[in-house]
Amino acid sequence: MQLIFFFALLVALGIIGASAENSTETPRNETTHVQTSGVVTNIAYFHLLACFALAKHENPLDSLLKLTLEVSLAPGAKARAEECPTERRISSTHNLTEFFLVSEVQKHNLTKSARKRLRENEKDWPEVDPMARIVQAAFYTDKPEMALDKETYDEREDLGYTVNGYFSFACDMANCKDDGKKKAIIVCHMTRGVPPQKRVISKAEYERRYGPVEPKADSGAAHVPLLVSMILVVRALF
Repeated sequence: MQLIFFFALLVALGIIGASAENSTETPRNETTHVQTSGVVTNIAYFHLLACFALAKHENPLDSLLKLTLEVSLAPGAKARAEECPTERRISSTHNLTEFFLVSEVQKHNLTKSARKRLRENEKDWPEVDPMARIVQAAFYTDKPEMALDKETYDEREDLGYTVNGYFSFACDMANCKDDGKKKAIIVCHMTRGVPPQKRVISKAEYERRYGPVEPKADSGAAHVPLLVSMILVVRALF
């Protein structure tokens, strides 16, 4: 009897453990994506400012660059990066400006100060893509030109000239290989204009519009009645 009871207890605990594991898997993956996007968007932000300052604008007094982060643009940039467009280029269609930043920097190429920064990144951002951490370490130390390779003066000037005005933007990256070399492909999507500010409504107003909010049941607690029922059944049989 004790053996059957112990077996039933193990089965119930296994159900609870599997449910808890499944409930935590998706948020962790989502967090990884958001963190990596944030790192490469930050790199692109300062790169854009440098390119804009380098560009020869027709009327410098009327030239400006105002960037607003818009996270809804990141998934499209991620999908584009996964196509591995290894040729650096800028394109503008309708309201969307798209540009690619390519990096071949590897861990063994980093300088002493960059390697120190990389160790800090590995500790602070364990969920961020390893290649993104390497590019970030190179970009923010004494060798920023290592991060975005083979970018000519004219390419930076063209990018700085294209992005003139108010933009909402976000970036993401993918790891690709070209001729056997691992590359980080960073794609940024920019739309002209600042998005309207999102209005936050209260819980009372939300429930008035859409109905009451159902409380989320705890995945572990949801199986406690099942465990108790199994114990009672085993006791009743024996």
